[in-house]
Amino acid sequence: MSRPPGFESPSAPIAMTMSTPTRWGLLDRIRFYTGDGEEYVEVPPGFECDLASSPSPLWALFPPYGVYLAAVWLHDYCYRVLIPAGKMTYRGADAMFLAAMTSLGVPVLRRRSMWAAVRLAGLFRGRAAREQWWGDARFVFPVALLMVPLTAGAAVVTAVTLAVYAALEHVVEAAARIADRRKPTDTT
Repeated sequence: MSRPPGFESPSAPIAMTMSTPTRWGLLDRIRFYTGDGEEYVEVPPGFECDLASSPSPLWALFPPYGVYLAAVWLHDYCYRVLIPAGKMTYRGADAMFLAAMTSLGVPVLRRRSMWAAVRLAGLFRGRAAREQWWGDARFVFPVALLMVPLTAGAAVVTAVTLAVYAALEHVVEAAARIADRRKPTDTT
């Protein structure tokens, strides 16, 4: 009997710890059943991930974490462990990412957009990934064309806001250093 694709404990919270400011370590396993009999992919405790690798100007639409977090861990594991070991292709990992998000109930537009983004990134991953990419181009392009105008506005506004904030932060830091130098020193 075949299990449908899905996580062993789909509603369980992901137990993780911060390893560095941009990396997280998994504390408990994540097991995803592929839908092919009883086959599964297991992300082991100790595996590290940077969560969803969406550019920060798009975090309002695609934050690094969300209902899709288990799918993100699974996808990173496939890319960093299974593909280099020759046990999976980029296309297979991206298809599993889409199936995982579907099983978690991620809304259609969000999961298709995230899937299209990882498929588009395949164009820059080397020859093998590019060759696999063309099989999905007819599905990727419509989603990409729909999302570009939606994400471009959010990205521009966020990028400008971040640049203004960074400049303001430098001005405030400089003012604070000047103020610190002008403080009278204690001579007692």
